[in-house]
Amino acid sequence: MIGLGDVLVTPEELYRRPSRMPDYQLENRALTRFAQALADAPHAVLQILVETSLELCRGESAGISILERGVFFRWHAVAGAWSGFVDAGMPRSASPCGTVLDRDSPLLFANPGLHFPDMANVDPLAAEALLVPFRVHGVPVGTVWVVTHSPGRTFEREDERLLTNVSSLAAAAYQTHITLAALRESEHALREADRRKDQFLATLSHELRSPLAPLSNLIDILQLKDTADSGNAPVFEIMERQVTHIVRLVDDLLELSRIAHGKIVLERERVELADIVERALEASQPALDRVGHRVTVAMPTQRIVLDADPTRLTQVVSNLLNNAAKYTPSGGDIWLTLSELGDEAVISVRDSGIGIEAAMLPRVFEMFTQVVSGRGGLGIGLGLTRALLELHGGRIDATSAGLGHGSEFVVHLPLAGASVVSVIPASSH
Repeated sequence: MIGLGDVLVTPEELYRRPSRMPDYQLENRALTRFAQALADAPHAVLQILVETSLELCRGESAGISILERGVFFRWHAVAGAWSGFVDAGMPRSASPCGTVLDRDSPLLFANPGLHFPDMANVDPLAAEALLVPFRVHGVPVGTVWVVTHSPGRTFEREDERLLTNVSSLAAAAYQTHITLAALRESEHALREADRRKDQFLATLSHELRSPLAPLSNLIDILQLKDTADSGNAPVFEIMERQVTHIVRLVDDLLELSRIAHGKIVLERERVELADIVERALEASQPALDRVGHRVTVAMPTQRIVLDADPTRLTQVVSNLLNNAAKYTPSGGDIWLTLSELGDEAVISVRDSGIGIEAAMLPRVFEMFTQVVSGRGGLGIGLGLTRALLELHGGRIDATSAGLGHGSEFVVHLPLAGASVVSVIPASSH
């Protein structure tokens, strides 16, 4: 094998070659494009870097090689005749890149394939190869290189100057590349974790739902067989209430899973908002009566008509009433008000309850967030409420003057005939 000294072009020989005058305008334009790409297209920054090198040094191929695990140079970006070899590479010990990093200086090779066998397997062969190292935090991690393939086409000292200037930008390009790769990996991990969470919730919900129906039926049978004077009525009432509570939690989990997978289909029809409120009050009455709340309902005299899914909308209003009942001390007040505002129906549920801290207000609609700890539940009711409203093209806002001052939730829904833009809620994170 020909020795390394036989393929290395010494600096003295390079400087003896005739060299063109610097074209600073071309250089500035090329480097400005690279800087702009760093801001506008960071995912392509390495490719733009090698294309800039190819243009400035008038080579026939160009690339950037990065050392991986200390033993292998991968060609992360390639331009020109060798562009088909992107992601290929060579062992450190058999690559001119390794020699450049060892010496930590620019090097020019003539017919490098004569000394580096792996270079002889890359077509077209390299006539000359000019390589410049680049550093991250002062440590050489890779090289920027340009190659000629045509015999007699050689590099000049001006090319070395230009490639050295480009290599000073390679560290920023490399760090951007590494950061984006880490972000992509993190995003993939988050999506996978989110998928597994949704799958777990769906499985858990179905597994919990299966035994609840026979358990509820068993309580009904026991009540039918029980005598009036047995004294078991309070026990059955507690059992029935707890089973109903579990059923509601499981149903919320199922709804959450369906929304996350885009499986909720609204069965829209013309409905009067007053009818929706009446159904919601009926569904929430046990929770309201249990703690002795006073509920004041204010409705306008005119009919408010919506194009909505009555079951889902009843669920929304009932969720808000149950939430108010849960966070209002016994004997409190809840005000339910309906109105019209422009082409929207407005539903307000206000309570005299414990209120919400200012820091918690932006988070009250996040899934699995509890406004106050120790109150039970999974923290999905308000998140589910917002998701169902967004499917209807509506929205919800929460306000509170702080702890001890109650809270208010205001729903806006388009009236029947109004233009509706439904939002498909994103899978929760």
